[in-house]
Formats: sequence, structure tokens, C-alpha cells
Amino acid sequence: MTHLPSSASTDTARLALFEQELLQLRAENLLLRGVLDQLPDLIMVKDAHAQLAYANRAFSAYYGLSQALTSAGLSSASRQSVDEALHATNTDQRDLPTEQLAHQDGVGTHLHTVTSALRAADGTSVYTLAISREITAQQELIKAQRAFQAMVEAAPDAIISATNNAITYANPACRALFGYDEASWQGVNVADLLEPSSQVQLAEMGAALERGAPWQGTLTYRRQDSSTFLGQVTLFALSQVESSTEIPVLVGIIRDVTAQRAQEQRLELFEALTENALDGIAVARMDGVMTYANQAFRTMTGYGDQLIGMAFTDLYPPTMETQINTVATPAVIEHGRWQGELTAQRPDGSAWVTQMSAVLISGSDSTPQLGAIFRDVTAEKDAERERMALQEQIIQAQQVALRELSTPLIPLAEQIMVLPIVGSVDSNRAQQIMETLLEGVALHHAHTVLIDISGVQVVDTQVADALLRAAKAIRLLGAQAILTGISAEVAQTIVQLGADMSGLLTLATLQAGLKVAMAQTHAR
Repeated sequence: MTHLPSSASTDTARLALFEQELLQLRAENLLLRGVLDQLPDLIMVKDAHAQLAYANRAFSAYYGLSQALTSAGLSSASRQSVDEALHATNTDQRDLPTEQLAHQDGVGTHLHTVTSALRAADGTSVYTLAISREITAQQELIKAQRAFQAMVEAAPDAIISATNNAITYANPACRALFGYDEASWQGVNVADLLEPSSQVQLAEMGAALERGAPWQGTLTYRRQDSSTFLGQVTLFALSQVESSTEIPVLVGIIRDVTAQRAQEQRLELFEALTENALDGIAVARMDGVMTYANQAFRTMTGYGDQLIGMAFTDLYPPTMETQINTVATPAVIEHGRWQGELTAQRPDGSAWVTQMSAVLISGSDSTPQLGAIFRDVTAEKDAERERMALQEQIIQAQQVALRELSTPLIPLAEQIMVLPIVGSVDSNRAQQIMETLLEGVALHHAHTVLIDISGVQVVDTQVADALLRAAKAIRLLGAQAILTGISAEVAQTIVQLGADMSGLLTLATLQAGLKVAMAQTHAR
């Protein structure tokens, strides 16, 4: 009995100590719950029967659970077990695959969950702890990154990145452009890709990038096989964080513009030649509406800048419509070209002659166009007309002189004339002989004309007929024709031709003819 007080005192002390420890545990429990409720991660505990034993505030809010269900709704024993379990050693920890769940508002989200088995002191698995983190934004970022990466990989332009002048990435188009395979990029620097002539621009690029501005320009690059090309490049700087350190990354987008620049230079050359050409040059759509006219054509037509938007047909008077619509246009469409002369009209009504060469042009987009070269030949045409008129006058004067020389009608005595014929006689000269005889007989009132053909080598039917007609003609004027100078060869030819010379007096020589004529004169 003497130990009872002592035993009671000990039990009381132990009970006080236990209550003190219990209060401390409850304080720690409240502290831990407060901490867990402030965490953004979703934390929950399930018991061995897969029933929810605990869920923090983030978990409850995410799934729309009542806080009473997850705290006050649990029995004190369950809470104590959870507390004990939370202090137990975590084992069997594992990551679960990322899952896409529906939020309480119906929006799909992505969660990454880590689970652990919570065991009692004897090693028995009492609860399962699950900690989930919402990684929707991270997943969207990864998705966007993959999309951008796919676009960069499929981009037709060369895309390259470098850090500290060392190339860190090159898309397939870049590797193909420079002639490198994926493995051969190792150790290649940015400067290795530039021709020495372009490396002088590195300082300019660096200054622009330091200001935070992109740099754009053209550089001459060198391929792996040492061939070069002209690249249009856009450079800009990005910041990449590694181990809490910002590392500048240089990104370049390169496009091979060698062919484009050569084409531009050719275009500039042709444009310079066209604008300085003396001939007019114009281009039009297939409906004839002009889209280009060089300076010479603007001046030539008198319309100036108004030519653009006008139709070719607006340059010509209505009298030219038939030739344009039925000759020129069909020829260009069918054969691809047409050349000819047309009379155009200026705004002031003055006419000018244009020598036009039209051609069908196939555009880069397979849309045909009309191209034409014009030359103002008005002055040449006027000069040609004047030259033709002067030439005609000269020809007429020459013909008169030749007529007088080739068929001279010579007076020998009073009312006696002689017409010597030399050379060949064609239809024109036969007519000339006829006119000369009639004019001479009428002018000199001759009664006898001696036609001497001693200078005619060939007498054919045409010559014989001309002589007979001439004799008949002057007979109508009251004069007589005497044919002289007939050689034996000519006489034989006349007989062979069967020409009827019975109406014409013929003598062998001019002297004999002159005696007959003189005798007839004295007889009168």
C-alpha cells in the first residue's frame, strides 16, 4: 500500500507526458495540414480499401470536393492513421504516365502523378500517397515546340543557330544548301561558311545585334565544295538559359538568291536598254490594253504617260480597224508574230506611219502577253514619196529624150522627111514610132516619109505589123511612106513570115528612096 501513492504519482506523470506529446503531435499535424493545404500540387491519400482518406485544398478545389469530406468528415482514428502514415517511411515510389483528365469545369488538363506506399512501423502498407502536378501549360508548350520544330524542319529556307560562333543546329534545307550532311556539321563555325569578302560585315552585324535589332542583308556564302552563292539573310539573337546562366544564341534564316539576283540584273539591263531605245516598245494584255510603254513610245505617240491603260487600237484611226482585226491580230495569235506598216494618229489629229513588229510573249505565270516594237517611218515614207515623184519625172524626161533620140524624124527637103530606125522594135517602141510619124507629118505638112530600117537587124511579125500600121496611119494624113534599107536577109525574113507589104513602097537604099521622093515632089 505504501507504493500506491508512488504508483499513482507515476501514472499521473505519464498521463501528463502523454497528453503533452499528443498536443505536440496535434500541433505538428495542424502545421503539416496547413502546409499541405497551401501547396499548389494535388495531394491525396487512399486507404487499403481505395477509399479517400485525405485530400489537400488544391485536390479538393480541382475535383470540386467538399472540404468537410476530406478533413472533419474523417474519423479521429483515420486521421491518426493518416498522421502516422505521413510520418512513415515512403517506399515503392513510382511515376505514373501523364494523363489527360477533365477538370470540374469540363476543361481538359494534363496531370503528372507520383505515388508512394505509406507503411506502418511493421512494414504493412497502410495508405497510398499520390502527388499530382498540373502540367497542361507545359504540355501545350511542348506541343507548340514540336509544331514549330516540324515547321523549321520542313521550311524551304535554310535555318541555322550558333552559340559562340559554333553551329548548334541546322535544318535539312540548310544542310542541303551548304552541301553538308548532319555529321559533317560538327566543328563548323559560322565564319567558315562566309567568303572573306563578306566577313567584313561581321562587325556591322554584331553592332545591330547588340542593340537588340535584327540584321538583314546579303552575304556571299561558301559551300563545302568551295562553290559560292549569294544569300539573303536575316539574323537575330535569342537568350538560352543553362544552369541559371543566359547564353546568347544567334539564329539565321538564309535564302539562296543567286538566281534571283542574276535575273534582277538581267531585268535591270533590259530595262535600261528598253528605256533608252530609239524605237518605241510596248507590252499589253491579250485584250490589247497596254501595261508598259518606254519613253520613246510615249513621246512618239504624243500620249505620254496616258498610254498605260489605253488599248493598241486607240492609237489608230477607224480606217485601220480592218487591217488590225483581220490581218495583224489573227497572225499574232496563230503564228506568234506579225510585221507590217500601219498609219497611226496622235492626239492632235496628225497622222504618222509606224512600222510595227508584234510578238506573242509567254509570261512566267503562263499568261500570254503582247509585245510590240514601233518605228516612226513617216519621214522615210515622205522622203520615199518625194524620191519616187522625182524619179518619175526623171524617167519621163528620159523617155522623151530617148524617144527623140531613138526615133528621130529628120527633114531632108521641103515636105520630105526621113525616120531612121536602129535596133530592135518592141510594142512600146512601135507605138513610139507611130506617134513620132503622125506628129512629124502633121507638124511639117510632109507628103513623103522615108522609113529607113537599114539599122534593124531582126524583122519579125511585130516589126512588120508596126511598119504597115505606121504607113496606113500617115496615109490618112495625106502622106506617103517609103520603106528603105531592106537587106537580102530582111527581105527573106519578110517573105518567110508571109507579111503583106503590098501597100508599102519598098526600096533597097535610102538614096533610092530619096530620088523617088524628089521626083514626086517635082512632079507635083
